[in-house]
Amino acid sequence: MLKDENKLCVYAMKNDRDCNALILDFYDLEYEIDYNIDKRSLKDKDNRNLKKFRVEKDLFKHLCTMAETNFDRGEIYHERKTYEELCEDERKKTEEERSKPRIDKNTISKAIRLELNKDEIARIATYDVSYEKSDYYDFKAIEAVIEKYLSFEIDDELFRAWCWICMRVFLSECKVKSPVIGKLYEEIGDTFDCWLFDIGRGKEELKMCYDRISYLRYVDHMIRNRKQGKQTDYERNGIIIYSTYEIWIGKVTIYKTFIVDKNRKKANLKYSYDPQYKDLYITHSSERDFNNALTRFFDKYEFDDSLNEYDQLKG
Repeated sequence: MLKDENKLCVYAMKNDRDCNALILDFYDLEYEIDYNIDKRSLKDKDNRNLKKFRVEKDLFKHLCTMAETNFDRGEIYHERKTYEELCEDERKKTEEERSKPRIDKNTISKAIRLELNKDEIARIATYDVSYEKSDYYDFKAIEAVIEKYLSFEIDDELFRAWCWICMRVFLSECKVKSPVIGKLYEEIGDTFDCWLFDIGRGKEELKMCYDRISYLRYVDHMIRNRKQGKQTDYERNGIIIYSTYEIWIGKVTIYKTFIVDKNRKKANLKYSYDPQYKDLYITHSSERDFNNALTRFFDKYEFDDSLNEYDQLKG
């Protein structure tokens, strides 16, 4: 996850006030390019401890090209408002939020646990109300609601409204002290955001549903590790399954999978075609983390091409 020491910002001045800025995250290999911003806006970036360096325009262009070519992903923004206009927009946004009906944290917690009826859920699944900020994380409740949906105990309409509430809560309404925990909560919010677009009972929708449950369980493992000050592998019966996206062909998704049996000191590297993640403990990895796992285990363990993901369910 994002760490202060892994990020830096370089910027090039356009005139006395405006600049172009490039933020580089060397841990997740992500970048952000902001064109045409007031230099004072650099102080208002999410990470206040971000190290900033001024460079010449030619070097800035070179660094942007380097980031776009070598980093995994990035965002480009073209700011058109002045710093004063941005501050005024934020003031108006705050005033507007204060004028909305406020939903207290007890009601929101009940919504996440699905202890409200369908009409009550629909009433708060909107930006026309404001939410009281709190730490709403309750993975057992989240998992229980998803299981109810898969068991046909709730319909698509109610599940969609519930997903919307979870999206909003974990993207912007959780109050946490740790930026790492905050980033993990955003991963949960992003997952529910994507879920809103393919809710249904068809084969493809159900496959995506199980994939997302698998990912949420892995994020929950990372959250528990962080809160408890631990750094444990996400394993079952002594077997770790590292998986990273490789390529999408037609309707088939191909993943690189590295399977580690810590009990027998064996490992296998293979491609998986549309793997069924239901009931498996999957370590959903970036390319960087996947390669780190290879470095950690591959030379130390015996190669066994008979080892597969579903060995994790034995035992």
